[in-house]
Amino acid sequence: MKRTLTILLISSILCCGCHQKKSDHEAHQAPTAVTLSLESVATFARMLEQSVNNDSPAPDMINNAFDKAAFREKLSRNSEVASALDLNFGQEILDGNLNYGDRVASMIDGGGDFRFDTCYQAGKEFHVVFRLYDTLGETHFDDYTVALRNNELKIVEGFSFDYGCKLTTKIASEIMYNALKTMGQLDASAQTMEKIVELNKAGKYGEMMTILQAHQELALHYPAYNLYYLIAIRHASSNYIADLHKLRQTGVNERFILAHELSYYSGTNDFKAITNTIDSLIKFTGDDPVFCIQAAKTLKNAKRYEDALQFYNVAKAGMPYLWDIWKGELECYRRLNDETKFNSCLEAGKKLYGLNDAELADIKKDAR
Repeated sequence: MKRTLTILLISSILCCGCHQKKSDHEAHQAPTAVTLSLESVATFARMLEQSVNNDSPAPDMINNAFDKAAFREKLSRNSEVASALDLNFGQEILDGNLNYGDRVASMIDGGGDFRFDTCYQAGKEFHVVFRLYDTLGETHFDDYTVALRNNELKIVEGFSFDYGCKLTTKIASEIMYNALKTMGQLDASAQTMEKIVELNKAGKYGEMMTILQAHQELALHYPAYNLYYLIAIRHASSNYIADLHKLRQTGVNERFILAHELSYYSGTNDFKAITNTIDSLIKFTGDDPVFCIQAAKTLKNAKRYEDALQFYNVAKAGMPYLWDIWKGELECYRRLNDETKFNSCLEAGKKLYGLNDAELADIKKDAR
């Protein structure tokens, strides 16, 4: 694939070189007007993807793709949020949520992967879906709304699969919570959220789950409720999936449920369940080789090592040869007692990740 891409790029350069020099009139023509269409939105998304997937990543290109003025305008419709936006913590929260490029670059630098998955039109709105795969083996999807602003395509809203809410809703809740806390005027809802945060820090997940399930109304004002609920049921629930589905009672978006089903099932041996979840997620995200990694993990857990290796091979054919894939392959070869392929895969670690003989020896020792 890389060779084909290189040939195409060389051909493009040669063709450009054969073009005649533009006339002064042509050179000074006004820039072509940008249109809002699926094609232009896809081109925009690929440009952002490529800006960080190269030897000289430029995260600011993604950061600057966010129309901060549009976000501020939406947030300012709430007078209390508007007054806090200009305070230090308000600006920090806004910037922290919109500096998506920095988050992406950090994950890639740590061995993760970033991909533009799909774009679509819903009514008059155009959307792009990006995927992050972090170094913990977790998959994160974000759906961004793209609009035309001053002849430029800009991101004007977002939806986080992790939180199950719009980006402006998340930002507003964080600003409001911090504003109330700064003024020492926490209302009943904010006090309950503060209690939940304290219980999480103390590791009292059972008590935390009880409070969360008794106060589902918090989800209307605090999207963080969903994440704390997930933490609680991960540690204290006897039936994670059943308790996860209870969140539907709060009206949480289905994409949130599916994203966290994917995370859960990749740690089990339930291949049928994870493939059902993947089939449902693809309707929102488009196909993505990262799903093969998650499926391979499930197959590995089920001791179906040959099948797992097939899925790892499909994954690395469509995305970088990530550490997660490499370690998964090593374990499969070890479990199959295939010493030749295990050692060959292990040796590849030198070129792939710059590991030395001592580091490879430690990995081999741990694999026994």
